[in-house]
Amino acid sequence: MSSSHRPTIRTSLQTIDSSVNALWAFGRNTVVGWRHEANRIQVLAAPTPTVIAAFEAFPRVFRGRRRLGKGTFEQLSRHLGIEPAEFCVPAMIGTGSWEIDPDTVDNLIRRYTISYTQHRAVMLFDIVGFSRVSPLEQLAQLNSLELAINFATKRLADVGIRTDFARSTTGDGFYVWNRAKGWRHDANTLAAFILIVAQNAIDRRSGLGRGVPALRSAFSIGSHFSYHQVEGLTPRGYEYIVGDVTIALARILQVAVGGQILFGNFVRPPDTPGQSRPLDPILFLAAAEARIQKLGRSDVGNARIGDIRVSFTGSQCDGGAYDVSIYRIIDKHGVEHSAFNLKITIERPAAPAIQLGKLDGELADFAAEAARYRLDLPGR
Repeated sequence: MSSSHRPTIRTSLQTIDSSVNALWAFGRNTVVGWRHEANRIQVLAAPTPTVIAAFEAFPRVFRGRRRLGKGTFEQLSRHLGIEPAEFCVPAMIGTGSWEIDPDTVDNLIRRYTISYTQHRAVMLFDIVGFSRVSPLEQLAQLNSLELAINFATKRLADVGIRTDFARSTTGDGFYVWNRAKGWRHDANTLAAFILIVAQNAIDRRSGLGRGVPALRSAFSIGSHFSYHQVEGLTPRGYEYIVGDVTIALARILQVAVGGQILFGNFVRPPDTPGQSRPLDPILFLAAAEARIQKLGRSDVGNARIGDIRVSFTGSQCDGGAYDVSIYRIIDKHGVEHSAFNLKITIERPAAPAIQLGKLDGELADFAAEAARYRLDLPGR
């Protein structure tokens, strides 16, 4: 790109941001979509309560890409009863030389939108006894957990698994999710989840004191909305999430015991060719096994590890079926949730294996009712 064209592109992006910011009106309105022709941009923005009310009848207001084709754009305009705003920028929008990449524009405009994701893996980490330690120790524990999250991202990259993790704090822990969508990316998130709890366990065994937190951890897949919190007069550049999956994770983890690892009960429909059967937790764990095995026989922090084995607690049957424990949890609002209890075994070449999670017999203080979950696997 010629340096003489950079100011034009920079000026165009500034024009887009300031124009959409004015339409957004401090959050009074939500942008539901945009389109362009050459250097002319059209934007649909409607009062946020109106858009939220339209979601159930017309999910496209929050679902899918925010850069819309002409037909979808006009359909949304008619459904919401709004006329698009229109403005021009100095630079052309396109993929050619000296043009603004549409994805760059979309990333800019998405800060003023709300989006809905039907299926995404999310992990939640809760620090046990966080409120009972000093502020300095709280700082050290949060930093230790963040380092474990960062380490997992780096370790996955080392074995050829690319991720794009986002996180938001709960005050005494973090929600963490992969911005990339699809069951394969969800499987990558599970691999990261295992690495994070493993790193935390190894750090706790390394004599680093109370600066390394004791955790309760949970993983699940479900739906959520994404939005950008306002800082000053402009939305932040990174998103927050809220929805069924975050609520379910919070509710099941709230009654868990220290050191426990929970796995939400979900059904994830196929989203790739060759995946003919919806994935329940048992099938999902089996499908993610190849990624998990990539993590074995490597270094976690300064510790050398061998094989990693992940399974649900309960008896595992022969004859092509699994029969494991599932736990029924009633939250403070009387809503029922269910989850599996996860155990992880990490072999080490020159040291005893590390056992993560709790066995069924160690869950006397877990406020949940145990039942059996059986899944027949044809062809096994």
